[in-house]
Amino acid sequence: MIITETETITYEKEVENVTSIICDFCHKDLTDDFKISNGQGTVRIGFGYGSGFDGDSFALEICDDCFLKHFGRLLDKQFMERDMKMDMLRAKIEELENEK
Repeated sequence: MIITETETITYEKEVENVTSIICDFCHKDLTDDFKISNGQGTVRIGFGYGSGFDGDSFALEICDDCFLKHFGRLLDKQFMERDMKMDMLRAKIEELENEK
């Protein structure tokens, strides 16, 4: 026969909550975008052996506009024959470049 007792254990746990997200490129506050939609992303860069940044890794928060502005042409080159989404991206890139 097994006799058991139930014991309630209460403990405190410290948690870290995201309170704001700032684009590391233009410093725009993305907090509302983060809560409402996917108006931001994270660029992760890891450097390999022999690099000047040997073994280092970085994570940068980036808004949609900065992503297109800084990486759009590279994406356009890599996916030149892509569907209509690329046409939309090209139009947005041109719009951002004309704001200069």
